Amino acid sequence: MITQLSAKNFKSWKDTGEVRMAPLTAFFGTNSSGKTALLQVLLLLKQTVESADRSRVLHTGDDRTYVDVGTFQDIVFDHRSPGQITLSVGWDCPEPLSIKDPENPKQELFKVKDLRLEISIEGTADSIAVREFAYHFDGNTFGMTRRAETDEYDLVAEIAKQGYQLRRSQLLALFGYLSY
Repeated sequence: MITQLSAKNFKSWKDTGEVRMAPLTAFFGTNSSGKTALLQVLLLLKQTVESADRSRVLHTGDDRTYVDVGTFQDIVFDHRSPGQITLSVGWDCPEPLSIKDPENPKQELFKVKDLRLEISIEGTADSIAVREFAYHFDGNTFGMTRRAETDEYDLVAEIAKQGYQLRRSQLLALFGYLSY
């Protein structure tokens, strides 16, 4: 179940702050205050995940998707170009996710009940790229950050488990656990 949602520089929102989601959540406000934009964040992420085009960073929509929000520049706050948006979604796992040590699959590193994905995307109406993304859980962070002006990424990992030294190959294997 989705438990948290936030967006920065998305449509009419400079920063939503953390929006707590519950089994029953209602949004109230005046017309054109950004209620629909909050729901569009979820639909935008869903249609991006479901897109067959794996090279597409963000599927902003077409006539066959849940929502069509136009170009990237259309969804950036104040239509800035270049612009950057940051989206975050937190959720509870239906069953705890067991994360194994990639080098010793019999050893469990973590048992995760809730996760949060945070992603920053930058670009123009014609070209967008992931600036950084990270999974957060139980004081741990696994992610990647794009180097300025290149297509290369640096891996980022902060692990709360004492005595555990994570190497690059292990981090890539852990991403495999969290991606499915």
